[in-house]
Amino acid sequence: MASNLPKVTVCVPVRNGARTISRTLDSILAQDYPNFEIIVSDNCSTDKTAKIVHSYAEREVRYYFNPKLEACGESNWNYILSLAEGPLIALYHADDLYMPTMLRKQVLFLTANPDVSAVFTMMQRIDENDNPIRMGAMNLPKELQGQNHFEFSEYFNALLKHSTFTPVPTMMTRRKVIDKVGNFHWQKFISASDVDLYLRMARQWGPIGVIDEPLHRYRITSWQETAVINKGRINLADFYISIDAHLKDSEENQVVKPQSLACYKMYRAADEVLCVQNLLVLGKVSEARERLRKTLTFRYFLTALNYPKTLVRLSAGLVLLISINLRLGFFMGRGMSCAYEHVRAWQRKPIK
Repeated sequence: MASNLPKVTVCVPVRNGARTISRTLDSILAQDYPNFEIIVSDNCSTDKTAKIVHSYAEREVRYYFNPKLEACGESNWNYILSLAEGPLIALYHADDLYMPTMLRKQVLFLTANPDVSAVFTMMQRIDENDNPIRMGAMNLPKELQGQNHFEFSEYFNALLKHSTFTPVPTMMTRRKVIDKVGNFHWQKFISASDVDLYLRMARQWGPIGVIDEPLHRYRITSWQETAVINKGRINLADFYISIDAHLKDSEENQVVKPQSLACYKMYRAADEVLCVQNLLVLGKVSEARERLRKTLTFRYFLTALNYPKTLVRLSAGLVLLISINLRLGFFMGRGMSCAYEHVRAWQRKPIK
């Protein structure tokens, strides 16, 4: 029976994942889909990752050592994709958990929708002890619920309006899709190279599919690379670098709806406020003032009236600008930065 089902190569890139990779591999091995293999690409780990993965050899988990340590972990994603042999490829993270039905449901989706380039699932955020946390889940945006695949124009506008809702550690795609559209352009888009890849998939191959079920458990910890970077980030998030590049494409820009673009610019401005907050902590007051003056425009506040969380962030930017003019920018930036860290710490706490 298994031989009649398409084989899935589950790719698990890792670096220093000793704390969690056993739980990840156990959750994948517990899948109720009978025809899959697991390969692990270890990107120069200095902990016990290799020893742990080798202990799974009898369960047919194959270990590969990637000796080329690049500045961006996404390079290891490309390396492991090059090793995948199955007609279907899943790219899963080494610190997350996967529900037993995930592979089966993704395979069934791709089999039933041969024009779809890749399929993703929704997810629940968990802490280092596998407990659901206050940050909650990633759900399909309300206005998109009931839709399970998105053509390029739909997907692009949805990203502009709602940010990303297709988490990379839930991706299952086809070998022939990767062969056609290429891999992650991490040198250009860094941590948002996934957004660029999915847009290329949707444009060059076929729709992006979504299973609107929380089949994935996404681990949030204080030691994650993303968390460390965001703590002192003074440049726009990589997501905006990727989207800005696609907006510059004249053909892709033609499908953009005004409302979607307005939302995107609003979110981009709110991210600038977070960067300015960190600039002030570093004492770069002049640069912070100039960026706020360019960022805080009336139309962004007007758009944000329907988005309370973003309105709060933009309003915080206005407070920062006033504080700078009163020569209190450093103190206000530091205070907001501390408050932001307290909120993030609260969000990472488990749900009681």
